[in-house]
Amino acid sequence: MVRGGRVGERESWAIESNVSGGGFREVGDLTNCSSREEVLDVVKAALPGKPLPANRNFAAQLWALRGRIQVGDIVVMPLKASKQIAIGRCTSGYKYLNNEDSDKRHAIGVNWVRTDIPRTEIKQDLLFSLGAFMTVCQLDRNDAEMRLKKILEGGSDPGAEIPTIGST
Repeated sequence: MVRGGRVGERESWAIESNVSGGGFREVGDLTNCSSREEVLDVVKAALPGKPLPANRNFAAQLWALRGRIQVGDIVVMPLKASKQIAIGRCTSGYKYLNNEDSDKRHAIGVNWVRTDIPRTEIKQDLLFSLGAFMTVCQLDRNDAEMRLKKILEGGSDPGAEIPTIGST
């Protein structure tokens, strides 16, 4: 999941530009970083007054954009402006958009397949995951990936698969 800003300020930009990301305006280009530790070094240099736990949190989120999200991965963006959900697939890895506003520079390419999914089509447990505090995070509870894939393909949220008694 990659959010479009605290109040949705990057949502239109993301959908219209076929990207996701942004935020972390103080942090420069991460293109040359090849590990989370290198991203942490850049974050600490950019935010010297922040406590180490905050810098580690930012570095983890930025490393997800820089190194963890891969081409083909599902990307979901809860839309604050419309109270809907956008889902797409990552089409290109990290890029630093030097010509964008400082709040729109860290990005990945995304083909937004569906941008108008009503929250009512998503079961409550998955909605709770979509309400996570982080700007960038992996949704891995309650079969989130499988369910988001079904929704992306035009289906409905099937809910979490519950193992039957005696299954392995």
